[in-house]
Amino acid sequence: MATNIEQRMMLLVEKYKLIIPKVNPKNFIVRIANGENFWKSDRFDIWGISDIGTKILKKSCEKGDHIWFCTGNSGGQLVAVATFDRIIPRFKGIDKYDNLTNKDFGWVGEGWDCNYLIKYNNRYNLELDKIYSGIKGACATRYIDNIKNVCPTGILLDDIYYKLSTI
Repeated sequence: MATNIEQRMMLLVEKYKLIIPKVNPKNFIVRIANGENFWKSDRFDIWGISDIGTKILKKSCEKGDHIWFCTGNSGGQLVAVATFDRIIPRFKGIDKYDNLTNKDFGWVGEGWDCNYLIKYNNRYNLELDKIYSGIKGACATRYIDNIKNVCPTGILLDDIYYKLSTI
């Protein structure tokens, strides 16, 4: 049976594991339409995501992976990158954010319904950097293979993130 000191040490180790950066984070690109609603909810470090996008993230994404946000009809312009924290189902009463309405987030527009939220942290703004992923097509969320880790335009996402995080 573990002593009180051993139990506290195990808790400290578990908490430390949560704050150290992931060694080999995966990269995911999430479309954010024109970006207006994304920036309105950024104060919460949250973005709404569809059921299909949620399935992709639940299958492969883990805390500490990188989420790249890309505007639609822009040649895949990356406007922000953040560290993934978790997926929150909406209106279940299990998280302090899940009962916020679209109006609370400041989201406007027709057809703007999402059943899940992406909670992220350490967001970096890339709007002025004019970085294009070359991602085309209607897929709202996609995984960038860590073996290649290169977007269609040839940019290396890990290199960009590393430069941002060391500034």
